Amino acid sequence: MGRGSVVAAGSNIAEEVRAAHEAPTDLTIHVLTDRRWVSLSSPAKWRRAIQSRDLERHSTIRIVRGDEDPEQMSAGDAPELAELFEQLAPLLPDPPEPQLEGAGARPASISEDAAAPPEKPQLIAKPVSTPAISGRTVPGPKLGRGEVSPVPARTKAALTPDAAWTAISSVTSPGPAPPLPSARKWTPPPGAPVAKARRNDLRRWAAWAVIGVACAVALTQSPLTRVGMVVSAAALALLMWPRARGPEGKRAVAEFRAAREAWAAVQREWSGRASVTPFDEARSQLETAKSAYDKLMAKRGRLLAELNQRSFQMDRHLSGILIRSAHIPGVGASRVTTLSAHGYRTAKDVNGGVQHLYGFGPATTQRLLQWRAHCERSLRYNPRLSEDPKEVARIDALVKPESDALTATLAAGPEELERLRARIIAAREELQPRLEAAWSTFAVAKLKRRAA
Repeated sequence: MGRGSVVAAGSNIAEEVRAAHEAPTDLTIHVLTDRRWVSLSSPAKWRRAIQSRDLERHSTIRIVRGDEDPEQMSAGDAPELAELFEQLAPLLPDPPEPQLEGAGARPASISEDAAAPPEKPQLIAKPVSTPAISGRTVPGPKLGRGEVSPVPARTKAALTPDAAWTAISSVTSPGPAPPLPSARKWTPPPGAPVAKARRNDLRRWAAWAVIGVACAVALTQSPLTRVGMVVSAAALALLMWPRARGPEGKRAVAEFRAAREAWAAVQREWSGRASVTPFDEARSQLETAKSAYDKLMAKRGRLLAELNQRSFQMDRHLSGILIRSAHIPGVGASRVTTLSAHGYRTAKDVNGGVQHLYGFGPATTQRLLQWRAHCERSLRYNPRLSEDPKEVARIDALVKPESDALTATLAAGPEELERLRARIIAAREELQPRLEAAWSTFAVAKLKRRAA
C-alpha cells in the first residue's frame, strides 16, 4: 500500500471517529495536568487531547456522569476512552526525542475551538510543566463546571491503636521545670549597698538581744522593777532599730513592694505554663485509654472463643426455641401462659422445677424435659463458628462504639503530646529571662530596703 493510501485511510478513520463522538453527552472527563483538574466536556476534546498526548492511558482522570459522584481512575481503564485509544493509536506520532533547552518550539496547548491537532510539543532535557488543556475547569471534590482549582491535598491516614501507641511512646517528656533562681546562691551586683545592709542587720539583732536580756533579768526582780526594766529595754531597742528615713527610704520600701509583687506574678505564670504537669496528665489519660482498648480487644477475643464452645452454642440454640411455638402433648395455651408467667419461655428455661408449678404433674414435666432433650439433639455444633463472618461482624458491632472512641483518642495522642511538649519548652524559653530579671530586681530591692 502506498503512502497516499495510508494517509487517506488515516483521514477516513479520523473522520469516522470525529463523526461518532461529536454528539452531545452528559459525561465529562477531568484530566489531572500541572496539579490541576481540567475539564474535557465533549468527545471532540477527548480526541484532541489524545492526539496531542495530553491525555494518555496512564493519565489520572475523573469521570462525572450526570449528577453522580466523580469516579477517579487511569484513562486506560475508562470504557468511554478505550475505543478512542484503539482507533487513534495508528495516527499518534512517536514521542519526540529530548532536545537541549532552547532547541525547538515551546509546548503548544489544545485550543477549545481548534479544528485540527496542534503541532507536537518539543521536549527539553530539564523538567517542564505539562501543557495546559484549555476548556472549562472545575473545583474538587464536587466537580461542577466553573473555575480552576488545585488538586485537593491528601488527608492524613488515621493511625491504628498500636501504631498510635508506638508514636505516643516515642514522644519524650519535657522533664521537670528547672529550679527557680531563688533556689540558687545570689551574688549582689556591683554598687549594691551590701555593707550598709549588714550594719542594719546587726542593729536589728542587737535590739532583739537587748530585749531578750532585759526580759531574762527581769524575771529575777520584783514586779515593779521588772516592768521598769522591760520598758527601758524596749525604748533602747526602738532607738537602735534602723528605720527608713526621708524620701530615699520611702522609695526603697515602694520599690521593694513592687518588686515583690512582680516576682510573685512571674512565679505564678512559671508554675502555670512551664510545669510538666499538663504533659504528664495527658500521657496518663492516653495510658488509661490504651489499657481500656487492650481490655476491649481481650473481651472481643473471649467472645470469639466462646463461639466455639459447645455449651455456648447449646445455650444460644435453646434460647431461640420458644415453648409457645412448639407442639408439646399435654401443654396447651393455658399451661403455656402459666409457664411464661413463671419465666419458662424457651427450651433453655425448662428444667425439673416445672413440676412445682400448679397444674404440672410428673407426666407433664417429663414431656417437657423430653422436648428439651429433643431440642438439644437438634443442635448442629460448629467447632469453627468464630470464623463465621456474620458472627465476627456481630461481635465487632458490640465493641465498635467504644473501640472507635478509644481509637480516635489514641490516634490524636501523638500530636497532642507534641503540642504540649512544644508549648512547655517554648514557655520555659520565654519565661526564663523574665524569671531571672524579676528575681534579681526583687533581691536588689530587698537589699536596698535592708540598707534604708
